[in-house]
Amino acid sequence: MDAGPFVRRATREDIAEIESAIGPEMFILQKRFGQYTIRELIDLAHVSLVIVNEDLKVTGFASFNNYPQLVKGVSEDSWEYYLQERFGTDTWVATSMWMNFFFADMLNQASSLDHVLVSIFSTFPELENIYFHLSSEIEPYEPISERFCQIQPIEGGPEDIPFQFFTCTRESTIPSLGVRVGFVEDHDDLLELVESQGERLTELYGDYYLAEILEEQDEHTKTLVAEVKGEPVGLMQLSDSDFDPVILSSCFELEPFDNLLKDGYDLEDFKKKPWKKAPYGSDDADGAAPDDEESAREFRSSMCNAFRIRLFCISEFFESRAIDFLAPAFELFPEKEYCILTVPYTTTGLELLNVFGEVPARTNNTYAHALFLFSKYSLLREVNVDKLVHNEAFKESSDSVEKFVGEIPAKETIMGDIRRMDMTMTKSVVKDGNGVPSCFVMKCRGQIIGVATLHEHVNDVSIGSHFSIDEFLPFDQELSFRDRGLCLRQLILNPVFGNFEKFFLMEILRKTHKECIYHFVRSDSVLCPVMHRLIPVPPRRPIQILKGNMNDASTDEDVANSLLLSCWRLLSEPKINSYARIVIIGASDTALSLIYHLLMAPDVSTRNVTLVSPDGVPSFHELETSRFKPHTNSFLPCEYQRILRNGVLRVIKSKLVDFYRDKRMVVLDGDDGLVPYDYLVLATGLQLKMSRRIVPKNEMVPDGVFAPGTVKIQKTLLAHLKMHYNTKPKAKRAPILVYGWTLDAYCAVDALVKEGDVDPTDIILMTPKSRESTHLQVGELASKVNELLEESGVKLMPFHDLKKLYRDGSDQLNAALVQKNLEGDLDQMARAMAGIADEEPFRLACEYLVYCANKEVDDDILHAVNERALVFDGTLILKPDYRTEDNRVMAIGSVAKFSRRFGHAEPFELFHPREVAQKLENVMLPELLPEEFDENEEVEFPPTYNMPRAFSCTLFGKHFLRVWNPSSRDDKQVQLQQRSTDVDGNFISILTNDLGQIMEVQFLGRLKPPVFNYLSLIGLHEKFLNDLIQRFEEKIIPDIVFFLDENWSRAVFHDRFGSFKEKLRQQAIQESDIQEIEKSLSDLLIQRKPPLLEGSEFRRFADMVSKDTRQLLEGMCIDFIRENADVLNTYYLPH
Repeated sequence: MDAGPFVRRATREDIAEIESAIGPEMFILQKRFGQYTIRELIDLAHVSLVIVNEDLKVTGFASFNNYPQLVKGVSEDSWEYYLQERFGTDTWVATSMWMNFFFADMLNQASSLDHVLVSIFSTFPELENIYFHLSSEIEPYEPISERFCQIQPIEGGPEDIPFQFFTCTRESTIPSLGVRVGFVEDHDDLLELVESQGERLTELYGDYYLAEILEEQDEHTKTLVAEVKGEPVGLMQLSDSDFDPVILSSCFELEPFDNLLKDGYDLEDFKKKPWKKAPYGSDDADGAAPDDEESAREFRSSMCNAFRIRLFCISEFFESRAIDFLAPAFELFPEKEYCILTVPYTTTGLELLNVFGEVPARTNNTYAHALFLFSKYSLLREVNVDKLVHNEAFKESSDSVEKFVGEIPAKETIMGDIRRMDMTMTKSVVKDGNGVPSCFVMKCRGQIIGVATLHEHVNDVSIGSHFSIDEFLPFDQELSFRDRGLCLRQLILNPVFGNFEKFFLMEILRKTHKECIYHFVRSDSVLCPVMHRLIPVPPRRPIQILKGNMNDASTDEDVANSLLLSCWRLLSEPKINSYARIVIIGASDTALSLIYHLLMAPDVSTRNVTLVSPDGVPSFHELETSRFKPHTNSFLPCEYQRILRNGVLRVIKSKLVDFYRDKRMVVLDGDDGLVPYDYLVLATGLQLKMSRRIVPKNEMVPDGVFAPGTVKIQKTLLAHLKMHYNTKPKAKRAPILVYGWTLDAYCAVDALVKEGDVDPTDIILMTPKSRESTHLQVGELASKVNELLEESGVKLMPFHDLKKLYRDGSDQLNAALVQKNLEGDLDQMARAMAGIADEEPFRLACEYLVYCANKEVDDDILHAVNERALVFDGTLILKPDYRTEDNRVMAIGSVAKFSRRFGHAEPFELFHPREVAQKLENVMLPELLPEEFDENEEVEFPPTYNMPRAFSCTLFGKHFLRVWNPSSRDDKQVQLQQRSTDVDGNFISILTNDLGQIMEVQFLGRLKPPVFNYLSLIGLHEKFLNDLIQRFEEKIIPDIVFFLDENWSRAVFHDRFGSFKEKLRQQAIQESDIQEIEKSLSDLLIQRKPPLLEGSEFRRFADMVSKDTRQLLEGMCIDFIRENADVLNTYYLPH
């Protein structure tokens, strides 16, 4: 086939070009295909393609689905029976597809169709037939009549067939590979092919010799050769006796496959090797002496129910036909049921893996390769999907389903739905918000091999208001989504038939006439095994109100659950699988953010992610309610749910104590063993640790000193206080000293009172001089917080340094040496300049010290890093691509920093962890999937960050919140102007720069603040808030808190307001009058600092905006509100 045009998948961005290319031929196409819209043909098709020329101009379009989309009178769920009854076709849905629309430029119709057909058959190797239909009134036209064969009706069949049906077979487009047993004579023909892939083959399978592969064939080792027109294009070597099921079963979960043993055998039988032990020093892997090697092979072959692919090589052009090897392979070993393949975890781009299923590894797995498995039952055609119908056979069918599900964890969900289905149908119960459950079963030769339960309706909640479903589907209205979507409750499939997962989902859609299928991952539900076939849907930021809940529609429990979704189009777009073992150390916000980004990638499936942390991953509730540290507000509840429950992440509650760079192995604490890795990411953050300036290295820390950085230490401290401190009479209790300058210290005071039942008058909060990293800056907010603590009885000692600790004879802390810090007291500083001596240190009695000041790298991490010769200078030193000296060891967060030799870069901990993690993911993906990403893309350095941060906590019954943009913190020339109100115990402060942009929001009050609302204000001009500054100065706004909670503000807090604002700006700058205003403003303000307009000037320029421009921009605003009316329902819209 000549070079001709090019073919690629169609996207929504192609719609305008496709419609332009069709032009006047629209009427002809409507006559052929009926009424259509290009958008629906793209979004609702299984796959749609555009044809482009050398200039990348669209010249054609084709749309395919698993049913005849535009044929009236032929049901999409039974078309195969229609063809069988009228045309006698032997059609299987799984190997068939319909071309429902085709258009191409008149000059290139034939070549365009050829390229389309080749692309479809190459992308879907299981396809055998592509069908096409025309009305009986239309004559077949070229190139359809040339590339497709018309199907003739059967004799004596119905005569009133209003359609003509055509078929194009794979054999006529891409011939199947001819696969035969290899011979020694094939050596020279195969040599060029093997040598062209030599390096990759060695990487995948180890050393090999082509001559030996062809010569050394016997009963247990076979070689297959694929050829096209007599020319070899592929090679596969097989063996049924060179692997050990005992070893594989100890490393992988092979129980569903009987541990790869035949019926009647178990692993204990296999361990009883009948041959003699190999001599000492023998290189034989199985421990068999050379004389006994044949006996060992016979023994393994007789018991094993699988054979292994030892080597596979195929020409790049025929990679899509790799599946053609499998049927002949099973014919060589007819008594075997499974074919296995082991390759390095970092393998990418191997087409054969697309038809194999990965076998899950066990927790203690140290096997160097990943294990993949293919069952010969996946080659069967007698697989069909039927709906469980409520009829006289319902009881028998439900019993069969119950027998199939056995005692698996999902049994309660599946059988509960079936019982509810029975009750609803029997008693004619009116449908509730969840709808009537339905059940589908997949059968092979009459035996149930899979079950799925679904709901046809969702709860009474607008899903589109909480999830960005319109990124994947052409509809975003609640009614449309309900009508077109189906809620998957649970789906299980016999692992032997794992290859039919996608087919099962597609058949459910086809038989229910639905266009998408979605699944909520709930905190208490059993994980659905087909989650990896669905796409995670990004949540939308809610609009919050002061009462603590989200808007009216968000009271539904599904808001806290993550949503997965797929549709015809998405099921045809295979995810790019990365099997590399990524081990992340630490459960910091940055570590969890990296996991979230890896899991949320819509077109990449990261299959092996392990997180190692002593406390595991806390629940979202634990994060919100933890009093010892502030809440970082990095995730929405549904985002955090995606991290906790995803079917991929493996969490190990342990600590890293060492790692081996050469073996790529992490050593865990105690008996927790080893964890192999391909990429190691250190993201532990810094840990609270007693300063060695206070307690020297050669001294033990006294009893009663706690640095509450972990949950374990926090619980120990609280238990100690309740048992040994609170039980003493007050007169015999020395104070508890809390030392630190960050918000952590203030949280610790609150935790001691609220969770430790400590009397506030027994607590001293000592703060050294203010540090740059504090979240509680000196100012009005700090004064409010300090007043709150003093009113509660806590004694404050600002600007004091801790110098030394004292202990009694039982090694219990009894006092601390303290000195007032002159730098923190202007009066003292003036005294010092006048030559007055510093104040002398003094001894302060205390029984406990809660140390919240110094944070350092964890001791075990520090030891491991030093042992493994990674550059360390207080924290790990990184290259601009986030790598250490070892390219397979990366780091992120406060545990690391960039090397100074590459230039200045701010510390990671200052910025939003989600944004920091996103930068690392952008570096990792090209490494994980080099075929899909540009490895040579330059890494941004220093990285830029724009996301604002928010820290919140509860202090003595009041809610504290600080929201700001860290990226603007170092602009010393910008003097922030503060506007504050304090009404009914709710203090709020809005800080703006000279230009009127909001740079920071501070809050302390009895009401729970709307965190995400205030986050959306950062960087916004105050004019968007109904002239906040002017109205405040005119005393029109007595209470900023409730002013921002009024109905007018809903649009500003909408999650898509930012993108709408940018769209509005882009439209405005294209208008001539706006361009003229912009030029005049530039000339006027260039000399002004700050560049601001006077009131009269502002009005003069505003009057220059034309009526047409005003109407255009006002219309865009109205459209924005109307498009989001499900949330913005308080605005009046003109008809």
